[in-house]
Amino acid sequence: MCVIAGDKVTPETQTLIEFCGRCDAEREKTMEFGSFLLENKLLTKQQATQTSPDGRQLPIADFFAVDESVLNELKVTNLDAMMHNGFLACIFAHLFSLANWPRLVERQIRRVRAATP
Repeated sequence: MCVIAGDKVTPETQTLIEFCGRCDAEREKTMEFGSFLLENKLLTKQQATQTSPDGRQLPIADFFAVDESVLNELKVTNLDAMMHNGFLACIFAHLFSLANWPRLVERQIRRVRAATP
C-alpha cells in the first residue's frame, strides 16, 4: 500500500492517522478517568464468591470496583464535574454491570451442570 501520493498522504493513510488520533484521545480519557477514581478513593478490591452445596464460600474472581458508599459521600461539585465529563455515566454503567454478577455465575453453574454427565 502506498502511503504518499505526490505531496499528500493517501486517503487510506489519512484514515489510519485519524484512527490513531482517536485511539490516543480515548487512551487519554481513560487515563484521566482512572486517575479520578484513584484520587477520590472510589475503587475498592472486591471478590466475587459462590456458595457451594455444602455452604462454603468459593472465590470466583478478585477485582476492583467502585465503592458505592464512597461515591455517595462525594461532594456535589465532584458529582457535577463527573456528570459533565462523562465519568458519572461510566460509573453507573459499571455499577449496573456489577449487579449482573450473580446472574452470570448462576448461568455458568447451569452450563457446568449440563455438561457434567
